[in-house]
Amino acid sequence: MTPTTGSLYLKPTKVSEGSVTGFICMTGESVECTMAISFTREAMLGIASKMLGEEITELDDEITNLAGEITNMVTGGAKKELWQEGFNFDMTQPEFHLDDWFEPDHIANQQVIVIPFESAEGSFTLEVCMRDTRKKAELTYSA
Repeated sequence: MTPTTGSLYLKPTKVSEGSVTGFICMTGESVECTMAISFTREAMLGIASKMLGEEITELDDEITNLAGEITNMVTGGAKKELWQEGFNFDMTQPEFHLDDWFEPDHIANQQVIVIPFESAEGSFTLEVCMRDTRKKAELTYSA
């Protein structure tokens, strides 16, 4: 699967855009981050069918587990990239939801950036929300 990336945008509502959503929180010494990956029904069924080598037609517990594995892969990759930039995170256990109206519990009062993807299997989005957790005094530069 080789998805194409659409244009980034700020999330206009609290509701995720897919039927299957994985959500995880990452906290570190200087930053807090939440991430959600949300798949349309068609995308999740298509991805699951390819990964499992059989046609999958229903969203069930097996698909929820597979969504969890994908969430772990994505957030693990993000954690590695951020670690290479000097950020160290602890991650919570991911949550998984089969719900067209799921509202990920992103960081309060912070904007959420949405990265849309399209693939032959269907569309999915990655939502990212970050907050600098350093004390204001640490952010002040004195010359």
